[in-house]
Amino acid sequence: HHDSGEDFVCEMDGFTVPIFGTDEQMEELRKLLNEGELISAETTIAVTNEEFMLTEDGVNAGVVLPPGNVILKNRRRNLERNRINGRRSTNQRIRNLTAHVGEKQVLVVRVIDAEGKASDDAQTVSNKFFGTYGDKMTMKSQFEACSFGKLKISNNYSIDLSNHLEAP
Repeated sequence: HHDSGEDFVCEMDGFTVPIFGTDEQMEELRKLLNEGELISAETTIAVTNEEFMLTEDGVNAGVVLPPGNVILKNRRRNLERNRINGRRSTNQRIRNLTAHVGEKQVLVVRVIDAEGKASDDAQTVSNKFFGTYGDKMTMKSQFEACSFGKLKISNNYSIDLSNHLEAP
């Protein structure tokens, strides 16, 4: 675990182990992740069997990056080219994560049940999702943080919704 709060792990054969490297290598992984070259559950990092840390009973306890620069076996441009050509990588468990950047408008719908009950009032819901009244840990803040500022959640709409804010 590094000061940035990010951990890198390796998924192999249904289990996950930590990736260890020098501070420079971990910084390089962060840079590749931020630039979109390292894609969670898709990118393969080149290592050999010698880089696996085994416990005394032979269980894999982690992967140590080999000396030097981090080498990605399937860079983003290759993954995109394979998608365009209809080919899939050898990892059949790839998640299909849609990439979004820019500003995305989100409408949060507060539902009142048949008994007239709702979990929170409109101000609380707005604050929890958008930080309207000062909440710092919100859906909006987390999407922005996890996308490294590339995705901005907004409740500013290009049309006036005031006539549509209540339904029977």
